[in-house]
Amino acid sequence: MNNAIVSGSQMWPVTVLWIAALGSFLLFVPFYRKADRSAAGAYILFVVLYVLPTPGLPLLPGLWTAAGGYLFTFSLLAGGSLIIAAWGVIRRLPPSGEEGPAGPARRGVYRCLRHPQYAGFLVLSAGMLADRPAVPLLILWPVLLLAYHRLARREEEEMETQYGEKWREYAASTGRFLPRRRRRKRPREDESTST
Repeated sequence: MNNAIVSGSQMWPVTVLWIAALGSFLLFVPFYRKADRSAAGAYILFVVLYVLPTPGLPLLPGLWTAAGGYLFTFSLLAGGSLIIAAWGVIRRLPPSGEEGPAGPARRGVYRCLRHPQYAGFLVLSAGMLADRPAVPLLILWPVLLLAYHRLARREEEEMETQYGEKWREYAASTGRFLPRRRRRKRPREDESTST
């Protein structure tokens, strides 16, 4: 029997395990609409292309592999932490249709980000791209970014309709996928001159 075929067939369990492990982060995301599933499908496709030997030349072979591995490990920890931490806040919210909070969630990672789970998936996929900068992944990553951006915009429109001014205040103080830099409050002139 050909040794290349044997070694390739022995890799399938590892391949399936990696796809399952990286795909398992989707278990921490509630799917309410069809748009949620399309972004999740784009993420799974990205994972499959990352794990399977895909055609296309690696963009930066050789020296890049060690740095890419470190970036992937960091993104796995950072992105996975964002996804799971946001799920911890979401699962404590009342189910859809019941009396909800008086405004958008502002606890945990939602104090800094409006969409921490989507940010987590983007960080995770960026780490995969850094680890294996192949042409198919480079082409798919902007598609993934666009899918999560569109999903976030749609949810923000719904939240603005539901919560009005409270949502607008929250959105002004938080970033969509990256934390917003907080501005320092300057003392008013009349306060600064008083003794």
